Amino acid sequence: MKCFRSHLGVVNVGLALVFCLLASTATRAETVPEPERTPAAQEAPPAQAPPTTGDTPSPAPDEDDADRRWRFSYTPYVWILDKKLTIGTPDYRRESETTFWEALKEWEWGAKLHLELENGRWGVFVDMQAVRLVGYSRAWFLKVRRDIQQFIGDAVGFRRFHFGDDHRLDVLGGVRYMYLDANVDVQFIRTFNDIFTWTDPLVGLRYDKQLHRRWRVETRADISGFGLGSDLTWQVSGQLFWRIGKSRELTVGYRHLEFDYSRNGFRYESTVDGPFFGLRHEF
Repeated sequence: MKCFRSHLGVVNVGLALVFCLLASTATRAETVPEPERTPAAQEAPPAQAPPTTGDTPSPAPDEDDADRRWRFSYTPYVWILDKKLTIGTPDYRRESETTFWEALKEWEWGAKLHLELENGRWGVFVDMQAVRLVGYSRAWFLKVRRDIQQFIGDAVGFRRFHFGDDHRLDVLGGVRYMYLDANVDVQFIRTFNDIFTWTDPLVGLRYDKQLHRRWRVETRADISGFGLGSDLTWQVSGQLFWRIGKSRELTVGYRHLEFDYSRNGFRYESTVDGPFFGLRHEF
C-alpha cells in the first residue's frame, strides 16, 4: 500500500510537470507576433487561362473596309471665261476672242455644279455646266452678232487607287453630253440659228494630294469625242481646297476646255479657259 501511494505521488508530480510545460508552450505561442506579409507574399490575382480557339479575337478590320461607307458631296462653281471661238456656217466663218478682263467686265461667266457619290474605292460623279457666249464683230462693213448657249453634262464612274496616305489616283470612264444653241446674225445677209446635241465617250484621270490637314490639291484631265460625236473634246483643270469646317471646303482653280465639232456645213471650235471658285459640301 505504501508502495502504491509512493508511485501515485510520483505520477502526480509527473502530470503536474507536463501541465506546466503545456501551459508555458501555449503562452509563448500567444506572445510571439505573426510575421508581416510582404507584397510578394500577398495573394496574386488568379491567372487567366489562355483563350481557346473559340475565344480568339478577330483581326483588326482592313483600312479599305473601314473607309467603305457612302459619301455624298456637291460643289457649285462660278467660272470666269477667257474664250476664243471659231464659228463657221455655209455663208460665214469668223473668229472672235474675249479676254479675261473683258469677260469680267461684261459678266460673261459660266456656272457649274459637281455632284459626287463614293463608297470605298468606287464612285460616280456628275458635272453640269452652262455657258453663254455673246459677242459682236465685223466682217468688212458687215456687223456680226453671235450668241452661243451651251450645256455640258458629264456622267463618270471611277476606280480609286491609293499610294500611301496622301496620294489618290482615280481612273475615269463615262460619257459627255453636249447641247449647243448657236445663233449667228450677219447684217443684211442672213441669220443662222440651229441646235446641235451629241454624246461622246469619255476617259481620263484625276489625282488628289493631301498637302496639310486643311489643304489639298486636285488635278483632272480627260478626253472625249474620237469622231463619234464631236471630232475631239478635251480639258485639264487644277484646284486647291481649303477646309473651313467639318464638312465644307473652299476651292479655287483654273480650267482649260477645248471643243472641235462640225456637222452639215456648221463648224464650231471653242477654247474656253479661266479661273473658277466654289464651295464644297460633304455628307
